[in-house]
Amino acid sequence: GSDGLDAGATLDSGVLSTLSVNRIILRIQSEDLGSRLEAAKEIRLLTKTSQRYRRFFSPAVEHLVDMLRCSSDVAKEVALAACLNLAVQDE
Repeated sequence: GSDGLDAGATLDSGVLSTLSVNRIILRIQSEDLGSRLEAAKEIRLLTKTSQRYRRFFSPAVEHLVDMLRCSSDVAKEVALAACLNLAVQDE
């Protein structure tokens, strides 16, 4: 989506703004599957290597688990990847 990770979602320092995190959390809660997919993709990318982002997106877990029950295979795949990234613990 246009309000995704594209231009301006991160600050100059590369740190995701609180507002951007909140927008992604709101989109993962949406009734619209397209919005939920985009949010899940963003969560997956952001949590891939950052423990800090994993903490920020912990409220999304419930909604990602709901997506695992969706009839869409794409939704299941994206949600599973995001959940797995959120489950990683850095040593």
